[in-house]
Amino acid sequence: MKGAKENKKAGIITTREAKEIAEIVAKAETLEFRPLLYVIPFHFVADIVHVVPVKKRAHPFSVEFVIKQLPRKYFDIIEWKWR
Repeated sequence: MKGAKENKKAGIITTREAKEIAEIVAKAETLEFRPLLYVIPFHFVADIVHVVPVKKRAHPFSVEFVIKQLPRKYFDIIEWKWR
């Protein structure tokens, strides 16, 4: 929901799309969420990656990055079949 809010604010998605995302999230069951690993070679994104400020990190000692618009050609996804 945070991503939908930010994308609406930035004009990337419309109000209608944000509402649709909220409806999907509200109806989604826990089983529909699963771990995904995004493999992003750094040399593709070096110019578009931003370090997350310490106060916004999940943990102050973690290292976190944000890529606001990641082109699909720059990453692969590994999905665990765990159920």
